Amino acid sequence: MIPPREGAAGDDPGESTRRLDRIVELWAQELVARMDQPYAVMVRSTWLTEYLGPFPSALAAASAAELETRANGSLPVDEQVSVRLLPLRPPTDNV
Repeated sequence: MIPPREGAAGDDPGESTRRLDRIVELWAQELVARMDQPYAVMVRSTWLTEYLGPFPSALAAASAAELETRANGSLPVDEQVSVRLLPLRPPTDNV
């Protein structure tokens, strides 16, 4: 059995919780910000890759992806497609 780790001087269990809460908060803010950016939908089969969009938000792109996924169910297995959402980001100057 491994003995429990002794806390280092100044360790505060509440501090760890506050740091984790802050990380989760920043992560959630990033996800919310991504919801409002434009997206495209990539539909890929064995023979073809097609891009749909751009859509004004993740929700609009997800709706289009859902339609593609539903249509996918009626295709033979070897013709089924994969569907992905692609966030569209503005070009950067660091290229």
